[in-house]
Amino acid sequence: MHMFSGPADREDGLAACFRQLGAVCVEHDILNSGPDGDLADKLIFDRALAKLRSARGSAWGPPCRTFSRARSFDDRGPPPLRGPTGKDRYGLADLSAENAAKVRTDTALAVNTAAGLDLALSLGQPFVFETPLPAKGVCSMIDLPEFEKVLEHPGVLWLEVDQCRWGAPTRKPTLLLLHLVRPPVFAVECSTSTRPAGEGKTWRAKCDHEPQWFWQDGAWTLGPHLPLIGKSRGSFRTKAAAAYPAEMNRWIASALSAAALPDGTRPLADPVSPTAFSDALLEASHKQASGKRARVHFDRPLKPIDRDLREEEDQQAIGGLRRCAASVARLPVLLARAAEVAERLDRYLEQKPEIAEFVLGLLGRRVECICKRGSTKGCVACHLSQVVQKFREEFLESLGSNGAIPQADLGDLGSALRPEVFRAWRGFSGDPDDEVERWLVDGAPCGVLESPAHRGIFPVVDDLPAESAEELEGRHDRPEPEDEQLAVDEIQGYVAKGFVRVFPSEAAAREYLGRPPVFSRIMVLSKTLPDGHVKKRVILDCKSSGVSGASVRGERSFIPRVVDVAFD
Repeated sequence: MHMFSGPADREDGLAACFRQLGAVCVEHDILNSGPDGDLADKLIFDRALAKLRSARGSAWGPPCRTFSRARSFDDRGPPPLRGPTGKDRYGLADLSAENAAKVRTDTALAVNTAAGLDLALSLGQPFVFETPLPAKGVCSMIDLPEFEKVLEHPGVLWLEVDQCRWGAPTRKPTLLLLHLVRPPVFAVECSTSTRPAGEGKTWRAKCDHEPQWFWQDGAWTLGPHLPLIGKSRGSFRTKAAAAYPAEMNRWIASALSAAALPDGTRPLADPVSPTAFSDALLEASHKQASGKRARVHFDRPLKPIDRDLREEEDQQAIGGLRRCAASVARLPVLLARAAEVAERLDRYLEQKPEIAEFVLGLLGRRVECICKRGSTKGCVACHLSQVVQKFREEFLESLGSNGAIPQADLGDLGSALRPEVFRAWRGFSGDPDDEVERWLVDGAPCGVLESPAHRGIFPVVDDLPAESAEELEGRHDRPEPEDEQLAVDEIQGYVAKGFVRVFPSEAAAREYLGRPPVFSRIMVLSKTLPDGHVKKRVILDCKSSGVSGASVRGERSFIPRVVDVAFD
């Protein structure tokens, strides 16, 4: 839930970020629902609290217009409406009727917020609470007595962060109270704190930008950002900076989603760009080696890359090869379902300890079927297949599926991978990629005549093929394989397993394809294992035949990097 969400139609707002992670965010704000969304109304707020009981987490950002630290800047900011201590915290005595009404409304919102945070603590729910960083001599929302219980809770973290660390154009010092939520990776734990009460940990993430000169209000100002004081075009500058920056919304959504995952699952790593992190490491190493940033020159300029666009595409894609924990955590439903299945399979293995004993006893042994030698008694390979089949059935039953796929849909070819298992798991877990199960039946597209359908796993790219499919047709360059007998043996093995379709002639293959076939040289890769057994793998030399040049990627996959282990 997002309390005091602001306008609901923001494309990079918190709700949109939750949707990108596969989660649903319920928003509450008077701007979206009119009087029915007035959280200062006790009855309406109590209805929202009833929904909070069934939520997995919450974000709170109550209006700070009467608590803002900007009210301490005399005539350069709005006038103060509250005092720092005593009853003045609920409003000064000489306020105008308009300002007194603002204070009453904001006080009601603050008191209700404190009650909501108390409820979240009692329910053991994660939350993120945001308010301007308290300043000396200025009444902060957390100075109200109603927040004492929240501040004294040992599990509530105090995070002082400047929003420019998330890309805000101004510094905007902010306080975040976190419960069961990890601070961002750029925050550091501090031994000293301005925290008024409680023993919870304090974290800090201050502005690290270089100072520069700004022209504002007829004078030059030196600093890392324009200060949020004074007016611009008739409105106080603090009003324009009220909305969270997009990167902050993405962090809140990711951190809350990770915190709301079931026990035993790994939390989502903070979505700070690994590219920026690796670039920083590279720059630091260059500076250490030479005292200045090393430069690399190329005879031919490299293709220009829009790094901002690339990072945005990377954040939106689910991914999978790089930072696997972060990729999987973008699908909270999947993780929740995985925990359910894991619990059931654990119980199954606990009830049948002989399975673990049998499987562990096979470690380091080569298992071969002896049935073809005329005996089925005591065949370890067959017994292992039966154990795996029983475990597969238990797995499919936990998904609510028998895994059966009509033979007519399976076709006449097979695979070592089970399409019915992929389909059952995808349907149960809400995995968006429904392509793999089809590939295991019909074959995977290689990007020449057909490309994989986009399912949001990787960013889309518009590659152009070096050759057209028509240019490949009819090529009869058929060099012999490097080791013909090995290639024949391996291909015959695939045929025996039902993995390869055989045609009696080239004409028959042409008739089946509806076009001339393209021939690629067969290559056999051999590797000698520690036990002396030679493992062989057959591949096609698609580069020589031109197939590689005629194919396009369709999507840009993420290649793992060394520093990714630090983020996972």
